Amino acid sequence: MLRDIPATPAVRVAFGALVIAFGTTAWTLVRATRMEALPEVAPASFATAEALAVRGASAPTDIRAAVETDPFQENRTGPSVRYRMPGETDQAKAAPTPERELPVVLGTALAPDGTSFAMCQMPGGRAGVVHVGDKVGEYTVKSIERGHVVFTAGNGKQLDIPALR
Repeated sequence: MLRDIPATPAVRVAFGALVIAFGTTAWTLVRATRMEALPEVAPASFATAEALAVRGASAPTDIRAAVETDPFQENRTGPSVRYRMPGETDQAKAAPTPERELPVVLGTALAPDGTSFAMCQMPGGRAGVVHVGDKVGEYTVKSIERGHVVFTAGNGKQLDIPALR
């Protein structure tokens, strides 16, 4: 029966591919059916039985009261004192906030075509190249001049910071 199959190279390649396909299928089936041992793990435990207890239903929401107070009225204002969670300290009574850190100008480079740049960094941050209009921390670069950079803070205040020497 096999002698009736012509022994051309194409038939030999096809037969070889068939043998490889059968071998791959057998190998895959063996790997798919073999089960590896699972590692030993400790049984699950809960701190208390309350973790498994069913919680009671919460109080119903009073929708009518919310609609009657209309939180979206135009004349409505916020409370005079900010709401704080229990245990949260009052920031107004807490220690005064430290002054904002200013950017450090490492150097400037001027170009006649307006492509001037400066090397700046925030204290403890990475140095980088900035151009007019770029941000360094919360400050925006307004102008770059020889030996100093003018920044604009978020509140509109301008800062003229000289380069390090």
